[in-house]
Amino acid sequence: MLLLRRPLPRFALTGLAAALLVAGCGSSDDTPTTTLSGSVIKGPVAGASVCAFKAVAGGKGEQIACTTTTAAGNYSFDIQFVGDVVIEATGGTYTDEATGQTMTLMVPMQVVLSSQGGTAVGVVTPLTSVAYSLSQSMAGGVTSASFASSANYVAGQFGMSGINIVTTVPVVTGATINAYGNVLRGFSQYVANGGSQATFQAYSSVNLAQLSAAFTAAFNAINNASASFNLQPPPAPPAPAPSPAPAPSPSPSPSPAPAPTPAPSPSPAPSPAPSPSPAPAPAPTPAPAPAPATKNLVVTVNVMGTTQTVNVGQFPVPTSQAQFCSDLQNDTTFTSIAQGGGSLTINSCSFSGTTGTVQATMTMPAPVSQTISYTVTYSWQ
Repeated sequence: MLLLRRPLPRFALTGLAAALLVAGCGSSDDTPTTTLSGSVIKGPVAGASVCAFKAVAGGKGEQIACTTTTAAGNYSFDIQFVGDVVIEATGGTYTDEATGQTMTLMVPMQVVLSSQGGTAVGVVTPLTSVAYSLSQSMAGGVTSASFASSANYVAGQFGMSGINIVTTVPVVTGATINAYGNVLRGFSQYVANGGSQATFQAYSSVNLAQLSAAFTAAFNAINNASASFNLQPPPAPPAPAPSPAPAPSPSPSPSPAPAPTPAPSPSPAPSPAPSPSPAPAPAPTPAPAPAPATKNLVVTVNVMGTTQTVNVGQFPVPTSQAQFCSDLQNDTTFTSIAQGGGSLTINSCSFSGTTGTVQATMTMPAPVSQTISYTVTYSWQ
C-alpha cells in the first residue's frame, strides 16, 4: 500500500488516493457489498428494469446498478455503496387484477433503502411510490429515515397500521390474498375506473376528498367489501418557536430641575487657545475571512468501467474551480499515486460548486507497459 507523505490538503485529496489505490489494486474491502432484493408488484411485474440510484434531497442522484425482474416480479442484485438508495422500477408487464388484461408498467415506481452491507429488502408498489413522493417534501428531502416515516403514514391511511409496506409482500390473487393485496387490487380497480396512477402516486398534490371517494368505491367493488377511506394530508412539520421579544427597559425617573445659577460677574475674555492638530484616523481592522463551508465528501473513482466509492467525511468545500484544480495539480500525494515508477497525468479538471470532476491517465512502464484512464468525482453532500 502507498503511504501518504504529506498532511491532508484542504479538501482531502487523500480520499482520492485511497480510492485510486482500491481501484488500481482490484480490492473492494473498504466498500461493503449490499444485496438488494424484493418484488415489483402491481400485480407481479415481469421484465421490469430495476435500478439503484444514490438518494439525494430531491430524489434520485447518480445511477449505481440495474437488473431485471423475473417472471414472478422478483429482483436481486449487489451494489458496492454505503448510504441511502432509491430503487426505481420501470417497464415490464403484469396481469391487471381488475381487467385480467396484460398491461405494461407505464409509470415508474420507487422504494428507498439503506445500503450498509449485508442485505436490504424493498418491495416496490404504488403505495411505496406514494411514500417516496411524500418524503421528497419532508425536511432534508429523500432519506431512508424520511421514507420510513412516510411509509408508516401511508400504511395507516390505507387501513394497514402495523404493516411494513416496504418488506411485506402483497398477495393479490388466489386464496391467500392479504390486506396489502386487497389495497393493491383496489388500486387496480381505481385505475380501471379511469383514475390515474401518476396522480395517485403524487398523493399530496391531488384533491384527497375526491381520491378518497373514488378509491373507496373501487376497493369495495373489487373486494366485495364495505370499507371507507378518508385520506388525509400528512402533518406539516412543526414551525420553529418564535424567539421571545426582549422586555422593554424601564423608563428612568425624571431628574429634578436644577436651581438657576446666578449670572457670574463679567470677566475679561480669555485669549483663544490654539486649535489642536487633528489626530490621524486609526487604520481599519480587516474583517476575518469567513470559514469555508464544510460538507460530507464522497469520492467516486471509475477505472475502466469499475466504480469504487470512498466516503471521506466532513471537509471544507472549495470556493472556486481555480482552488479545486490548483490544489489538485500541486498535491504530491495525488500526483505520486502511480506505483512502480509510473506517472499520473491530469487531463481535465472542473468544479461546479459542490461537485468536482477530474479525468486522469496513469501510465505504468513495468512489468507490462499500460495506460489506465481514471474519472474521479468529488461530491460534497
